Amino acid sequence: MGRQSTQVALCVLAGLMVAAVAVIALSYTMAFAVPKAYLDWFLARDSVRIGLFLWDLLITSGFAIGLPALLTLLVIMRFSTLQPLICAGCFVFGVLAYILVVDWMTAISTMAEWHSRPWWGYSFEASLALAVVTALLLAR
Repeated sequence: MGRQSTQVALCVLAGLMVAAVAVIALSYTMAFAVPKAYLDWFLARDSVRIGLFLWDLLITSGFAIGLPALLTLLVIMRFSTLQPLICAGCFVFGVLAYILVVDWMTAISTMAEWHSRPWWGYSFEASLALAVVTALLLAR
């Protein structure tokens, strides 16, 4: 196996490991209660869903997947000779593959439920995307 393919495999493996940690961390961060004043502010503006999405994006999923993904990607991009976009793509593939396999193995939800979520239910994916874009911008 060549150097390039080894680094691709390590990027995918890093994504798998971060996703495994994120699933566990998500069970803890979901227990963070949304402050009443925060919800009241969004309720007064008739935008509770935006408030809940931002809370999930930055706090719940941000601490579970966003921050670990950002830090891991920055370390990988620093020491890898792969182009940052290829490295990020392999990492995201590892994360999403782990999430889909765990979802399939546990049969807790079906793929139809994943695709029928409302827009404010995609905070996990949005947090991952925000972390990847931030890592790509900082890797320049």
